[in-house]
Amino acid sequence: MGISGSGKSSLIKSLLGLIDFSGEVFFKGKNIKLLKGRYLSQAGYCTQQNSFYENLTVEENLNYFSLFYNIPSKTIKKNLSEIINLTNLQALFKI
Repeated sequence: MGISGSGKSSLIKSLLGLIDFSGEVFFKGKNIKLLKGRYLSQAGYCTQQNSFYENLTVEENLNYFSLFYNIPSKTIKKNLSEIINLTNLQALFKI
């Protein structure tokens, strides 16, 4: 962790291949520039501010953000159902 402007976001973006940088960084023995964002779909990000849309339901928010990962809609429905059951949030899901 670091103060605002210390480069945390830039480091993550560089590691994920979202921005270019000088020098070399290796991950699992491979130059990350050659991986071309291969691990991007496995990365997550948590902001300091609320990262959901208040005008959407819980279900709609989860559906929306699932689209960024090119997950088939059938898989999204299955995963959302599992999440609801695991978290016991059935009553809040449509709110």
